[in-house]
Amino acid sequence: MKKKTKFWAGLSGVVGLLLVVVINFTDFFGKQEILAALVQFAANAFVFFSWRNAYRESRGWLMSTVTFIGTAIPVFMASITLINVFLLPYFFG
Repeated sequence: MKKKTKFWAGLSGVVGLLLVVVINFTDFFGKQEILAALVQFAANAFVFFSWRNAYRESRGWLMSTVTFIGTAIPVFMASITLINVFLLPYFFG
């Protein structure tokens, strides 16, 4: 895998995790939950495409497994955001 691809995959993972924690588990954005969710979905797309490129360039069983998991995690992060920002307030608001 190229050094540039590893850099972008690592950077996107850190940014995605940081935004999930800040948006879903703090009140940093206050009453702007929809804006925060849209920012999170954009970050998840960045993470997904960065890790997808790393998966395509990976060689070997271990790197392919790690990058596949890195590609699947943004779907999980987006579902947490979807539940916390859209579904819970709608049903229990």
